[in-house]
Amino acid sequence: MSKRFVALAGPIGAGKSTALKDVMGKLSQGGEWIVIPEPLDDKIIHLLGEAHKSKENAIECGLKLQMMFFNLRVRVTREARKRCNTNKTPPLFSAERTVFDDIIFMRSLERQGLLKPGDFDLYMSFWDHWVELLDMDDMIPDLIVYMRPDDEECWRRIQERGRACEKNMTREYTTILNEEHDKVYLREDGTIDIPGGRKIPVLVYKSNADFRGEAEARELAALIDSKLNSI
Repeated sequence: MSKRFVALAGPIGAGKSTALKDVMGKLSQGGEWIVIPEPLDDKIIHLLGEAHKSKENAIECGLKLQMMFFNLRVRVTREARKRCNTNKTPPLFSAERTVFDDIIFMRSLERQGLLKPGDFDLYMSFWDHWVELLDMDDMIPDLIVYMRPDDEECWRRIQERGRACEKNMTREYTTILNEEHDKVYLREDGTIDIPGGRKIPVLVYKSNADFRGEAEARELAALIDSKLNSI
């Protein structure tokens, strides 16, 4: 069996981190299971917290944050793939978000007026340039699982977990961000478009499940297994 790469996407509070821990290990694909978590370092966490304190801060931090996310996401993903190139048993990779999600955040910031004039175009120029230079095969998942609880549940989870970098996040910010996610992932053909004319299949999982129960985790794992086996 070749290497498999499954990415989890979804709004803030969708349960991606929990699913990485409690669901992906239950897949029946075989091989070593390697997790690529959301690339958060101290600088990004601090900047996220500052960005949500005021509109002025968000405008000042927006472009810098997304460029930092892109660079770190590329690095941790490529490092994980490289470490396993010599493995005898092909591993299963699982990531929380991909470089394609970073554009969603930029579109949301632009829509809310939280970027400086020209920031979005500058970011896309940067993104397109690096995509041309990178070996994108390392970055492209075989399947994206779009986890989509309803907006109220996502917001409840954000409030419940009380992360310092999210404490000043507004409901308007998350609502618009959720809408931008839906535009990308809820397409009728069940795919997303990526550079080079390629498409990535998407498994949409609309549920408020929190995976604290074994049955919920196994249900999603079975859906992912079935989808992987069909592509």
